[in-house]
Amino acid sequence: MVDINGGGCNLVWFTIKKAAFLDSNNVNVQSLDKKTYEFLKKTLSSYKNILLFSHIPLRTPKTFKLGKWSNNRNLTIPLSDKLYSLLDKNKKNILAIFGGHIHKSYISSYQGIPIYSFPFMDNYSSCEIEQMGYYIKITPKNTNIKTQIIYLNFIKAHL
Repeated sequence: MVDINGGGCNLVWFTIKKAAFLDSNNVNVQSLDKKTYEFLKKTLSSYKNILLFSHIPLRTPKTFKLGKWSNNRNLTIPLSDKLYSLLDKNKKNILAIFGGHIHKSYISSYQGIPIYSFPFMDNYSSCEIEQMGYYIKITPKNTNIKTQIIYLNFIKAHL
C-alpha cells in the first residue's frame, strides 16, 4: 500500500490477496485483507483527486471478457467483493483507476470512473501520467488502443 500526495493528485496503490480472483465460483473470498480494507476506506474518504492503482483489475463487461481463462476462472475482482461498495461510496474522489494482470491494453469504466490498462508485457506498452495545472494528461505508448491523449480534469472532484 502506498499513499503519496502527488502535488494536487493522490496516488494510491492497493494490493489484492492472491486467492481473491482464483475461483469465479467462490463468492466468499474477499480481495482485501482487513488492514488493506481499512487503509483504503480511510484513504478514499479522506482524499480527493485519487489515481488508484491495483494489479488485479475491477470487473467490468470489458475486463470480464478480456480476463477469462479457459478453466472458467477470471482475472478480475468478482462483483461480490466488498471493494466495490468502497468505490461506490467514494467514486467522487477517484479520478481514474489503473490496473494490469490481463496483459492487454484497454480503456473501460466503473460507475463513471475511467479504468486504464497499459501492461508492460508483450508490446512494452506504458502510459505517461503528467499533471498540467488542474488536468492530468495520460499518454498511452505502444498500445493496441488508438493513440490518444486522455485529459482528466480534477477540479470536477471538488464539486
